[in-house]
Amino acid sequence: MKTTLKLLVVLIILNFQNTLNAQDWETPMIEGYGKIVHYDEAQNPPDPSKEYKIVFHIKDGKEREGVNEGLWKIARLINLMGSYKVPQENLKIVAIISGTATPFVLTDNEHQKREHRINPNLDLLSKLKQYNVKILV
Repeated sequence: MKTTLKLLVVLIILNFQNTLNAQDWETPMIEGYGKIVHYDEAQNPPDPSKEYKIVFHIKDGKEREGVNEGLWKIARLINLMGSYKVPQENLKIVAIISGTATPFVLTDNEHQKREHRINPNLDLLSKLKQYNVKILV
């Protein structure tokens, strides 16, 4: 629970910092998705020696910057943790997909049939899988 609380505090601090320094946004680990601002003076930065186990339940199709918002948030978390040198093997992330979010995991062909547009999430899904994010539908 303490790890979760610390992570929440860091995310809040970084979110506030992002609004002040938009020009400093970066995507160090998941290129192009989940922009962050690295803040060297954060009160409770993530500990690179600890293992973080995080479950995301993505249940709606809301988008952020052209991709599913839940996936964008996962990319942001990976970027945040990576900027504080948390090794990839210390991040255990599972995304559970349900409800109206389900179409974003479809192939481009199937997505076009149902949503009448190409699937904008495929590149991000591929990048998240490279970071061993487990996607469960």
